[in-house]
Amino acid sequence: MNCSSECNSGFYGHLCLQECGCAHNHYCDHRYGCQKCPPRTFGLNCSGTCPNKYYGRLCQEECDCALGQYCDPRNGCIQCAIGQLCRKDCNCTSEEYCDPRYGCLKCSTRNKRLNCSQTCPNEYYGGFCLEKCNCTTGQYCDPQKGCLECAVGTVGGECNRHCSTGYYGKTCQTECDCTSYQYCDPKYGCLQKLKGKRNIKYAYFLCFLCLNTIYILLHLV
Repeated sequence: MNCSSECNSGFYGHLCLQECGCAHNHYCDHRYGCQKCPPRTFGLNCSGTCPNKYYGRLCQEECDCALGQYCDPRNGCIQCAIGQLCRKDCNCTSEEYCDPRYGCLKCSTRNKRLNCSQTCPNEYYGGFCLEKCNCTTGQYCDPQKGCLECAVGTVGGECNRHCSTGYYGKTCQTECDCTSYQYCDPKYGCLQKLKGKRNIKYAYFLCFLCLNTIYILLHLV
């Protein structure tokens, strides 16, 4: 015997030698014998639970809950958690949306009418998209903040296009004047080409000249 198991059903006490023989609306506790049914239960061995709208000891109490409450079989009427049941009508304006917990809330600054389901149209920004952008060349209209500078190397009404071939920089107004070993980067201008066998050989050649120069200088010192 290792004392790790509870008494068999209907028995209790030291070595589980005592028989319960409990009355109706009682249950057999393996340590203390017959006990009254806890709230929300009733019947033989407390096997029954309260029906709807009833609670408490032997389920004798009837709930009369208000709107936004529910009948708990142990404690009676309890307030519903926020966002449950959802019996309240939001009745929001077109510049608001319905939150299940807090009701009508205002749209964010980048959304507009139709319960915040749409973003601002082109050239409008801010709360409910009422502000109109008046951007200059090299700017675009952000739906939250209004006119912002285009990134270097981009152009267009929404700054979504790279510079045309041969041009780079802010608003793509600077023209590249690259050698045959260079290419025109839309952001930085002329950059050295490093692709292809010819350019790799050229890089090796420059490195060789550099090392020879260093060798000569060291021997002259």
